[in-house]
Amino acid sequence: MSFIYTHMVTASIVVLTASASVQSGEITETLGTCHLIPAVKQIKAEHYDNGYRALQPRLIADAFFFSDKKRQAELALDQSEVQVIRKPQRGRLSEARSIHSVGELFSYYPDSNFVRNDRTDFLLTNKDGIQVKVIYFIKVGARYDSFTHPKVDMYLRYCPNPNTWKIP
Repeated sequence: MSFIYTHMVTASIVVLTASASVQSGEITETLGTCHLIPAVKQIKAEHYDNGYRALQPRLIADAFFFSDKKRQAELALDQSEVQVIRKPQRGRLSEARSIHSVGELFSYYPDSNFVRNDRTDFLLTNKDGIQVKVIYFIKVGARYDSFTHPKVDMYLRYCPNPNTWKIP
């Protein structure tokens, strides 16, 4: 298996090329992504359900392979089944909501006094049984206005990598 991996922080560009024979039912790729979420005390009650805290594993995985159209077509993640295979330890996930353009969308709700790191894992399985695992590394307590998305410099401060990355 050969990989070429590059990224640019300012443009959030990820390029990956891969060649491998893949068996149905085996995890072919594992991706990590960092997600910033304000602590419960930072969120006004009426805005607790805002969609910006949404986790979109199918969209994250499909976008990761965007620059490699052959690999993107082979994986066909835009039509994959999404399962939660590891629930967060210090929060909860909403039931999946289906959004036409991005597939399943989950919201993460941190426990009331929790401020630190949490994690949840998703498994995407395409029609041929090929699987991609997406791990969300959730940083709870990032300080920003709950109406806006965090800025890139916040991802640089709180996340080991501001882009989605491949986990060997």
